[in-house]
Amino acid sequence: VAAAASLLTISCGDSGSPTEPRPAPTPTQSAAIAGGWTGTYSGVSHPCEAAVDATFAENRGSVAGTINVSEPCWNIFLFQGTFQGNTLEGEFTDYDGFHNRGRGTVSGGTLEIHLDGDLGGIRMNLHR
Repeated sequence: VAAAASLLTISCGDSGSPTEPRPAPTPTQSAAIAGGWTGTYSGVSHPCEAAVDATFAENRGSVAGTINVSEPCWNIFLFQGTFQGNTLEGEFTDYDGFHNRGRGTVSGGTLEIHLDGDLGGIRMNLHR
């Protein structure tokens, strides 16, 4: 009987307790758009390069933002659109009222935006 009890104790000890907490899964880092960004602006159809800064606010996937392009390309864009996964997509309207559809991709601490529309091709490469 003692040998059987000893064997039962050893085999139960190896199986672990069903009440022990399991380790929490490691969270995966999701891309974030909200906050401030800085970088460069390049006009493709109208050649121009300048510094740019942007600020985005996100609420459940809806995003609003302001992008300020410095001299010599001076411009201000208002953004309205969405952010899902790592993709920013929507409409950029400049200070003259020209509308541009655009799409951006967040990867790590960088955001690359491409616009096509009334103003021609525009690229912005931003970082945190």
